[in-house]
Amino acid sequence: MSQTPQPATAPGPDPRRDGPPPVTWSRDPAHHALLRAWSQDHWTRWVSDGRSVWADPRPTRRLLTPADGDGLKLVTDVVLPEAVAQGVVDPRTARRLQHVVDRLWGEAYPFVSP
Repeated sequence: MSQTPQPATAPGPDPRRDGPPPVTWSRDPAHHALLRAWSQDHWTRWVSDGRSVWADPRPTRRLLTPADGDGLKLVTDVVLPEAVAQGVVDPRTARRLQHVVDRLWGEAYPFVSP
């Protein structure tokens, strides 16, 4: 009984030999840690304090810019007050959410306070 020939396949990456793609460590633009790994074309979830490395549990997302300011202002001026007025969130939660918006504002405008 003859065996059917199988198509040739190229060998896949060998993690023992190839390892992960090279990364560059730079200041974390999201300010979640001191350093964040840049992998050729994107920020990774890997962060460091200069001694230890760990996976950032927060999602890696694009950085905010001044172009995002109108959206942040809408949340502060309209969305949060309306959510409190409709009973969707209590005032304490709205204040906590406003702190998140303030931190995002600091990312969008690193040298200007809201």
